[in-house]
Amino acid sequence: MGTIKDLFALMCPDIELESLSLNKEDLSASLTEEGLKSFLKCYESNSAIKIFSARCEGLFFKSKSLNFSTNLAIAKWNRAARDMFPNINDWTGIYLKASFALDEESTDLVLGPFIGAPTNHTRIPIDKGLCGLALKEEATINIGDVKSDERYLACSLETEAEIVIPLAGPDGEFVAELDIDAHTKNAFDDEKEAQLKSFCETFKNIF
Repeated sequence: MGTIKDLFALMCPDIELESLSLNKEDLSASLTEEGLKSFLKCYESNSAIKIFSARCEGLFFKSKSLNFSTNLAIAKWNRAARDMFPNINDWTGIYLKASFALDEESTDLVLGPFIGAPTNHTRIPIDKGLCGLALKEEATINIGDVKSDERYLACSLETEAEIVIPLAGPDGEFVAELDIDAHTKNAFDDEKEAQLKSFCETFKNIF
């Protein structure tokens, strides 16, 4: 699974690791679930590690479908999605159905691995916002100007456009979604939407 340093590079492409005062031995430790929890606890007062920790919360989901290894694969997949358009994708994350990620009897969505600013929207009812709408209708939602759409749940004042694409799981049912925010209006034209939707077809191969 690599090291904690490798995971930091994966989850935090916007943060210079070398600028942080972290123990090199801690960073080079093999990546395990318990080791990561210990690392995050040790450096919980560090502002950059607080951001890293928020982005890692979804790695600890457990269900009959998910474990630490699977969650790491989802994080890698999310990074690949973000890197398709790194100059546009200002926030990229995965929301999963709580029934899939946590074996809950709930229709809520829970935030998995993400890259971008921390958000208060770590759990969203399926009947709220554009994220809820995408999985409720099982359709891609592409809004060029979110501030003109009353369904939008504001996460950041900087967000101007958002695209949400449902993701099918191992049995073909939609179990998650890719959510991308951009700081520019009309960021996701038809060509970019088609490329992202094509990439989203590979999500089911994680399982």
